Amino acid sequence: EALRQRIKDQGLDDVLLRVQQALSPEGVVGAYERTAGGERRIHVAAQILRDVAEGRRVVDHEVVHVLRDIGVITDDEWTSLIVLSARQDHPVTGESFFVKAQRLYGDTPQAKRYGRLATIEEEAVADMYSIYRQQPARFATDEPGRSILDRMVRFLQAIIDTFRGTPAQVNPVAVMRRIGSGEVGARPRPAEGRGYYGSGTYQSGGINQTPQSRGDFRARMDPNARLIGTTDQPGA
Repeated sequence: EALRQRIKDQGLDDVLLRVQQALSPEGVVGAYERTAGGERRIHVAAQILRDVAEGRRVVDHEVVHVLRDIGVITDDEWTSLIVLSARQDHPVTGESFFVKAQRLYGDTPQAKRYGRLATIEEEAVADMYSIYRQQPARFATDEPGRSILDRMVRFLQAIIDTFRGTPAQVNPVAVMRRIGSGEVGARPRPAEGRGYYGSGTYQSGGINQTPQSRGDFRARMDPNARLIGTTDQPGA
């Protein structure tokens, strides 16, 4: 299973993949769930399996939720990703990833339940990462819009910070690259994660999904669903 391997390659050997005929509410094509027993699952709608690129996009989106939940993305790394999501435009809608997330998630039940800003930030980063994995060339090595002079100033500031013993600014593109390589997912896991919810679910929809179709995710327990991962298929 290619999607299961994609999850594993990002350092998440213990995360299961559940393929279902449909997810609810209508239009949702992916979701991340941590069960009360601590099992972690990525749910995907069967329809996305017909489109390889869409399947990868959905899985990559959910991977960010998993990583955030298990707490392996540092605070500095997370802040850098949020800042980039507010500056980088979505290739389809033309708005920033942050603005897009605000439009789709700002008034949903999950935002009211888990906190509006935290929800928007996490969804923006997840969306951005999923596009980065498909189109890395769209993301400059440095932050977008920086002139040569700006980069020189930032370089000198990094040197000063090194002598002062303070960390240099984190490069968000490098962070996404480390996530994709599996380096971040393989880090030791702290006792408490940093995600915007406790035991519950995240959801992701199609690339142009409307706000009306967003709500608290509920997976329809499809008796024919395939659950793929280490619990059901050791060594998969």
